[in-house]
Amino acid sequence: MKIKEIRNIFVNYFALLSTKGVDVLMLIVVTPYLVITLGIDHYGIYVSGLALCSLYIGILNFDFNLTVVKKIARIKNDAEMLNDAINEVVSVKLLLLVALVVLAVIVYFIVPSFFERPQLYFNFTLLLVANYITFDWLLLGLNSFKFLSLLKFLKFGLFASGMFLWVHSPDDFVLLPLIDAFAVFMVGIGVSIWMFRKFHWNLKLYTLAHCFNYIVKNRDAFFNLNLPSHFGNILILVTSHFGSLIQVGLLQIVLKYSGGFAMLSNMLSMVLYPKNAKEQGLFNFSEKSLLVIGVISSLLMVGSIPFIKWVFPDLVSQFEFNQLQYAVLIAVPVPFCIALISIYGTNGLILLNKDRIYFYATSIAIGAMLLLSSFFTTLLFFAPIIIYTISRALHGYISYVWYRSIKKD
Repeated sequence: MKIKEIRNIFVNYFALLSTKGVDVLMLIVVTPYLVITLGIDHYGIYVSGLALCSLYIGILNFDFNLTVVKKIARIKNDAEMLNDAINEVVSVKLLLLVALVVLAVIVYFIVPSFFERPQLYFNFTLLLVANYITFDWLLLGLNSFKFLSLLKFLKFGLFASGMFLWVHSPDDFVLLPLIDAFAVFMVGIGVSIWMFRKFHWNLKLYTLAHCFNYIVKNRDAFFNLNLPSHFGNILILVTSHFGSLIQVGLLQIVLKYSGGFAMLSNMLSMVLYPKNAKEQGLFNFSEKSLLVIGVISSLLMVGSIPFIKWVFPDLVSQFEFNQLQYAVLIAVPVPFCIALISIYGTNGLILLNKDRIYFYATSIAIGAMLLLSSFFTTLLFFAPIIIYTISRALHGYISYVWYRSIKKD
């Protein structure tokens, strides 16, 4: 690989890594404020609703951050093809949005916990609708990482400002998804205006038949993109059913904490994916880079444990603080496991066009997670975090074994 290519990869990496500075700010600024202001029970209720909404949003975004990113990386210099690609995504998302709103209404009436909190559920539905006008897939395909970083910080600023202005008591947790929806909507409007001006975007909706065909054709990519990225949300929903709200709240904190360290490999994977899709022979560089980043991330997570009290200085009691320390220690392998998944799954099996095999690997890991959760969540307080770590490790191991097996053949 040429020196210039390596330099461009790392320039884009650090630009994209800055977008994850938002997640660090969420962990340091937003999460402690919410835990303290809402209390762990109300925070657990909010997190459970957010997990379900995140699953809806994952469906709404379908496979666009995978398939469309790869496509745009190849056609970004062809204005007509780029316009067609944007219109295709906008059309498919509209169909998915209508279906998801209908599904959300049905779920509202059949799930008692949602029916008891209509304002919270309605606000989460508004957050889903606002995510219709998000265009991360376009910016990733265009390698516009600096612009993406700016938008992430802008959205965080709007959300944090609204949170500090209007969330002051436990009952105010219902306002959080509404504030989030406003932030997403305002940023989305700004990006839409930019797209119209820069690309002379000629909006044209595709037929229902075309949209259905797209969904059927790319269903494997959809599952491969969404299932791995929603391990945590799925486990939160299962834990909210079998476990306690304290377990849900603690799990969410650990997911954000471990995710803050895993972002190092996640971001490098996102930078390398379009390049691996466009050029052959980059896998060895990707493998070595991501393995090193994965090891460093887990080691940094271990080293951060003594400083957790600085991140959460005002937790209600020392007992809860000790729980958090133990929980983070259990999740230390997660960043390295996610690096393995990025190497041998996203940049390995998927780029070898083995989407179905990667789907099987993901399904086995999630199936094990659900099975273990149904048995052990009520028996062991730290069970959700132990199960999450095991499922991530299993996913990484299976991806590695199957990738190596395919390469040998």
